[in-house]
Amino acid sequence: MRDTLEEHNGYLYNVMHDNQYDEPIRTHAWYPIGVRARDYPRDISEQLVSEGHGIMRCPSSGKRYRLTNGGQTLPEFTISEPIPCPTTRVETRYVRGHWEKLLKSQGWVIA
Repeated sequence: MRDTLEEHNGYLYNVMHDNQYDEPIRTHAWYPIGVRARDYPRDISEQLVSEGHGIMRCPSSGKRYRLTNGGQTLPEFTISEPIPCPTTRVETRYVRGHWEKLLKSQGWVIA
């Protein structure tokens, strides 16, 4: 799971990217920050570090952002997309949030 700062309709959002544990699906949850994107154009697409209680920090600029309702903020919208199977000639499976491939010498390894 990782968080990035993204722009949508002129406002900044904390986007949480997370892989499903048992299915090859990646979910992007968009949490509102309530800040206009034009005020902070250099921080867009930067990875954020959580400081707890709905506060995020941008490591490159040092700026801190707070979700609109702190730790109680709900996502404004979510987007789900399939995680494609890697191209390989051996058997593959999706388990514990990642793809694995079967090697004769080592067994199941991360693909």
